[in-house]
Amino acid sequence: MSRQPVAIIGIGLRLPGADGLDTLWRHLDAQASLITEVPARRWDKQAWRGNPAKGNKTNCVWGGFLADAEGFDAAFFAISPREAAWMDPQQRFALEMSWHAIEDAGYRPSALAGSRTGVFMGVCHWDYAELIEKHTAQLDAYTPTGIAFSIIANRVSHFFDFQGPSVTNDTACAAALTALNDAVRAIEAGECDLALAGGVNLIWSPNHFVSFAKAGMLSKDGRAKAFDDDADGYVRGEGGAVLLLKPLERALADGDPIHAVIRGIGTNHGGRTNSLTVTNPKAQADLIVAVHQGAGIAPDSVDYVEAHGPGTPLGDPIEIAGLKDAFARLHQAAGTQPQEGRVGIGSVKTNIGHLEAAAGMAGLIKLILALRHETLPASLHFRTPNPHIAWDA
Repeated sequence: MSRQPVAIIGIGLRLPGADGLDTLWRHLDAQASLITEVPARRWDKQAWRGNPAKGNKTNCVWGGFLADAEGFDAAFFAISPREAAWMDPQQRFALEMSWHAIEDAGYRPSALAGSRTGVFMGVCHWDYAELIEKHTAQLDAYTPTGIAFSIIANRVSHFFDFQGPSVTNDTACAAALTALNDAVRAIEAGECDLALAGGVNLIWSPNHFVSFAKAGMLSKDGRAKAFDDDADGYVRGEGGAVLLLKPLERALADGDPIHAVIRGIGTNHGGRTNSLTVTNPKAQADLIVAVHQGAGIAPDSVDYVEAHGPGTPLGDPIEIAGLKDAFARLHQAAGTQPQEGRVGIGSVKTNIGHLEAAAGMAGLIKLILALRHETLPASLHFRTPNPHIAWDA
């Protein structure tokens, strides 16, 4: 587990309805839903809306979308208009959010040129490559670098002249937090002195809406109802965030702003379950126990858990079962008894949707804002507790 605390010293983000921390907090504090119908500039919702059992249709046309997601100041990043046109906008977002994360930490990006700064990015969808294949007959020399996932991290390293590790991962909805895990591990191993870690997710095509609707994964009314009896699926969202990381000891010595401290982190897999997309509560519990024990965190010191909480009728109970098992085992190992009181649990997906590859970053940033403002934002659309969760235990 984490051998030295790592500080988050800079944050760059673009989330539905918010391109900065203050704006995002205003939405969370106001209990605002930032879910809308799909913008007409993306695809025609009337043409694709329908019964997914009767063709290539989706019963969900809602999501957390960004305004001007196609906009990009190519000249600012010394990229020609031609090359920019072939770039997956997820590459552009990674560049922009990395710049803002460095700026937020109080550094000039040029001052870090040549440094051992690592870049770790998570991504999982290829919508732009799909659009190119559908609508472009003539390819270009920039096509391979424009659509390759590897270039999302490598373009950041190239532009800023960073010489630490540069890695893009696709671990689906875990991608952003896997990037964070890899960044913390690289700092611990001495492979880099600073690290950018983040995830990005942009929605251009209706294909995933159709496929996910056919699998029964999407909410039919466009509302993510985490932990509620009416939970019927998740709501897609787009955006992303990038964090600038530094060992806590060095951050304190350098007088850096510190948004939060990572004291433990880890990753695992659930192994074989009933289905490829069904999680394993025991494996989740194993990981939670290992991370808390490795970081020296006592179970009765935890006040809040920002959950995955997608709002699916069985996924939410599985997650809670894993948490309950983990904390029971942590108390048993510590020889303590759970104290009377409450531990908060919530999900930012009820506000902005499930950002898929970038989802973990959205949840982490919500938690950072909750710490800053000493307030736990509400989870929306919660009326009746999911009966499959034994809340009293």
